[in-house]
Amino acid sequence: TIPFTEERAAKLGEDEALAERVEAYTSRFCRLQDTAGDKLLPLWLRALGEKTGAVADNLDRAEKLGVLDSADKWLEIRQI
Repeated sequence: TIPFTEERAAKLGEDEALAERVEAYTSRFCRLQDTAGDKLLPLWLRALGEKTGAVADNLDRAEKLGVLDSADKWLEIRQI
């Protein structure tokens, strides 16, 4: 149920169904971010004639090209 509030987060231990939904959402988000960063971004950079490298380097290049607002923010979100 939307919105996901601090109160709802505090009840994750008590609400198994909610905990399962949150886990499913976060897992899907991580897979999406992995696919975008590990597969799509390098393909896009190569299509532009750019060199590709490590994920962090590719993210920095994407930021310089204006595709990402912040490579650091991308990596920060990934750590969550």
